[in-house]
Amino acid sequence: MPTPIQVQCCIVGGGPAGVMVGHLLARAGIEVLVLEKHGDFLRDFRGDTVHPSTLQAMADLGLLDDFLKLPHTRSTSFPARSAERSCIWPTSVAFPSPRRSSP
Repeated sequence: MPTPIQVQCCIVGGGPAGVMVGHLLARAGIEVLVLEKHGDFLRDFRGDTVHPSTLQAMADLGLLDDFLKLPHTRSTSFPARSAERSCIWPTSVAFPSPRRSSP
């Protein structure tokens, strides 16, 4: 028989949102368990894009530098197509820096 695990909070789903809320709760001293059925990220899933607002949140939490050390692909453009034409739009997302609190 499996040994029961007792925590204050159980999060089902280890995607970007589940992992982030798990991290924030753990930093606040809450015992948390994040459950994920997949052992890796070698598949398509909904959380495969990190948006600028997420990068800013990571910077605010002091996580961005370590996150950017992980293997990733940075997009510099994306194709756009309509019925009349197609083109390549450049992206110009600047990486955020940690927000500084007022003195």
